[in-house]
Amino acid sequence: KYYISLHQQSRLDEVVGRAALQPEKYWCLVKETMAAARVNYDITSEWMQSNGAFKWVPPSGGFLSFPTYELDLPSWDLCVRLLEKPYGTYILPGSCYGVEGHVRLGFGPGTSAQTMRAGLAQISAFVEDYRAGRVNV
Repeated sequence: KYYISLHQQSRLDEVVGRAALQPEKYWCLVKETMAAARVNYDITSEWMQSNGAFKWVPPSGGFLSFPTYELDLPSWDLCVRLLEKPYGTYILPGSCYGVEGHVRLGFGPGTSAQTMRAGLAQISAFVEDYRAGRVNV
């Protein structure tokens, strides 16, 4: 716990963590998490094939992707503008990782399928608006 956390954990945290790591519970949690994430992976994968601006190498493990995009726009500006109205969508700029022209896009089980679809639709709307000159960046 000392090397994976930057805050003091309580005794309750330790008990819950230890219970989650029991083999029978651990694999149950892993299976539930993977099933939930698979739904969002499928949604994201379908969107990647059809959106026209973002491309990815599908991740073979985990819930994060690092797609590239074909817009003449720095990743920081893209992500800041996506946070604003009317888009309200949060992705991280590749410039934070030293790789311009990419974004970090998560699709883990903590996001509902409905929210995932809505967020990707907002990114698509931004791309359409940007390409049509309707977005000031």
